[in-house]
Amino acid sequence: MAGGPLGVMLAPLIMRPIIIDSTWEMSFYMIAILGFALLIPVILFMSSSPRGTDTSRDVNSGEGPDDESLISLFKDKEFQIIMAGFIAMASLWWGITFWIPTYLVETQGLDLGEMTFWSSFVYMGAVASLILGSWISDVTGKRKLIIITSLLSTSFMIVLFTNIDFGSRMITMIALFLIFFTGQLAPPLFFTLLQSKVHQKFLGTATGAMNGIGNGVSVIGPILVGFVIYLTGSYDLGLSSLALIGILGGLILLFTRNDV
Repeated sequence: MAGGPLGVMLAPLIMRPIIIDSTWEMSFYMIAILGFALLIPVILFMSSSPRGTDTSRDVNSGEGPDDESLISLFKDKEFQIIMAGFIAMASLWWGITFWIPTYLVETQGLDLGEMTFWSSFVYMGAVASLILGSWISDVTGKRKLIIITSLLSTSFMIVLFTNIDFGSRMITMIALFLIFFTGQLAPPLFFTLLQSKVHQKFLGTATGAMNGIGNGVSVIGPILVGFVIYLTGSYDLGLSSLALIGILGGLILLFTRNDV
């Protein structure tokens, strides 16, 4: 999952010099060429079933519904709670990701060159956090606790970031780095937690539903920020409103059963 923020981190570094030296259209052509080039190793080396995996054996019975009805999956309380938490997490991610560039330009006065550097810097926090959070979950098994901590600490960091004048661009960017760091402790753990809550036969469907519906509904994050900015004219209040979603998601996850 670190591929996502890694791509966002590298994109400005790759595309900015292309845009400056040629045109923005050329940068899109280069990304398209890279995408087609990646098909080669995917076709040649990627396997549908990992080596050493016995796909005929039911390795995870789960605790969720075990009949064939998709409706039964969406009626399952554990799935509903995990889905709600995932929507909260994704809303924080998209809300911050969509609005931070505008926020930095409007409140910090960054130009394109500075934006390129600092955007890459803050996404390093997301990459490091995805790996660290996953490792901690494997060591401790406290996935539910880590997810709740991630949601609440991210909400706290957003409020801190938007309501304190740090007096230094460097410190401001470190605070933004920490927002991405705390926020990305959780994403892989939702998928891991889902594996212990949903029956094997529903695992693919449940994962796709959570990821697809969760990211789709999470548009409420950037919409909420934009709505608050429209009403108040304040970017600080707009971003601060995301904390409400994070806190609500953390509270909802308290009602799921203990980690398995």
